[in-house]
Amino acid sequence: RDHDVVARVYGDAFAIILTRIDELTGITRLLKLEQSLNNRMMQWNDKPLPLKASFGMAAFGPADTPESVIAEADLKLYAHKARKKG
Repeated sequence: RDHDVVARVYGDAFAIILTRIDELTGITRLLKLEQSLNNRMMQWNDKPLPLKASFGMAAFGPADTPESVIAEADLKLYAHKARKKG
Protein backbone atom coordinates (compact mmCIF):
# COMPACT_ATOMS: atom_id res chain seq x y z
CA ARG A 1 0.00 0.00 0.00
CA ASP A 2 1.28 3.45 -0.86
CA HIS A 3 0.90 4.83 2.67
CA ASP A 4 2.82 2.02 4.44
CA VAL A 5 6.54 2.29 5.17
CA VAL A 6 9.38 -0.26 5.26
CA ALA A 7 12.72 0.84 6.69
CA ARG A 8 15.97 -0.78 7.75
CA VAL A 9 16.47 -0.01 11.44
CA TYR A 10 19.90 -1.58 11.97
CA GLY A 11 21.80 -4.70 10.86
CA ASP A 12 19.24 -7.22 9.72
CA ALA A 13 16.34 -5.50 11.53
CA PHE A 14 13.58 -3.81 9.58
CA ALA A 15 10.46 -1.93 10.59
CA ILE A 16 7.21 -2.24 8.67
CA ILE A 17 4.76 0.50 9.53
CA LEU A 18 1.20 -0.28 8.50
CA THR A 19 -0.96 2.82 8.69
CA ARG A 20 -4.73 3.08 8.67
CA ILE A 21 -5.17 -0.48 9.89
CA ASP A 22 -6.65 -2.10 12.99
CA GLU A 23 -4.56 -4.41 15.18
CA LEU A 24 -6.26 -7.67 14.13
CA THR A 25 -5.77 -6.92 10.44
CA GLY A 26 -2.15 -6.01 11.17
CA ILE A 27 -1.57 -9.34 12.91
CA THR A 28 -3.19 -11.21 10.02
CA ARG A 29 -0.98 -9.45 7.46
CA LEU A 30 2.10 -10.06 9.60
CA LEU A 31 1.39 -13.79 9.79
CA LYS A 32 0.89 -13.98 6.02
CA LEU A 33 4.16 -12.12 5.42
CA GLU A 34 6.03 -14.39 7.84
CA GLN A 35 4.64 -17.51 6.21
CA SER A 36 5.46 -16.22 2.74
CA LEU A 37 9.05 -15.34 3.61
CA ASN A 38 9.73 -18.51 5.59
CA ASN A 39 8.60 -20.68 2.67
CA ARG A 40 11.02 -19.14 0.15
CA MET A 41 14.47 -20.09 -1.03
CA MET A 42 17.09 -18.08 -2.84
CA GLN A 43 20.32 -19.06 -4.54
CA TRP A 44 23.63 -17.95 -3.06
CA ASN A 45 26.96 -19.22 -4.39
CA ASP A 46 25.03 -21.78 -6.45
CA LYS A 47 23.44 -23.25 -3.30
CA PRO A 48 19.87 -23.00 -2.06
CA LEU A 49 19.50 -20.74 0.96
CA PRO A 50 16.23 -20.75 2.91
CA LEU A 51 14.87 -17.35 3.86
CA LYS A 52 13.87 -17.04 7.51
CA ALA A 53 12.29 -14.16 9.36
CA SER A 54 10.73 -13.53 12.74
CA PHE A 55 8.43 -10.68 13.61
CA GLY A 56 7.26 -8.71 16.61
CA MET A 57 4.20 -6.53 16.35
CA ALA A 58 3.02 -3.57 18.38
CA ALA A 59 0.12 -1.23 17.84
CA PHE A 60 0.68 2.51 18.23
CA GLY A 61 -1.81 3.93 20.72
CA PRO A 62 -2.49 7.50 21.84
CA ALA A 63 -0.16 7.24 24.89
CA ASP A 64 2.69 5.56 22.98
CA THR A 65 5.94 7.01 21.72
CA PRO A 66 7.93 5.64 18.79
CA GLU A 67 10.46 4.31 21.33
CA SER A 68 7.84 2.50 23.41
CA VAL A 69 6.29 0.87 20.34
CA ILE A 70 9.69 -0.31 19.07
CA ALA A 71 10.56 -1.66 22.54
CA GLU A 72 7.27 -3.59 22.69
CA ALA A 73 7.74 -4.98 19.18
CA ASP A 74 11.29 -6.07 20.10
CA LEU A 75 10.04 -7.91 23.19
CA LYS A 76 7.42 -9.70 21.12
CA LEU A 77 9.99 -10.52 18.43
CA TYR A 78 12.34 -12.22 20.89
CA ALA A 79 9.48 -14.07 22.58
CA HIS A 80 8.35 -15.30 19.15
CA LYS A 81 11.89 -16.45 18.29
CA ALA A 82 12.10 -18.34 21.60
CA ARG A 83 8.78 -20.12 20.91
CA LYS A 84 9.96 -21.12 17.43
CA LYS A 85 13.17 -22.64 18.86
CA GLY A 86 11.39 -24.43 21.71
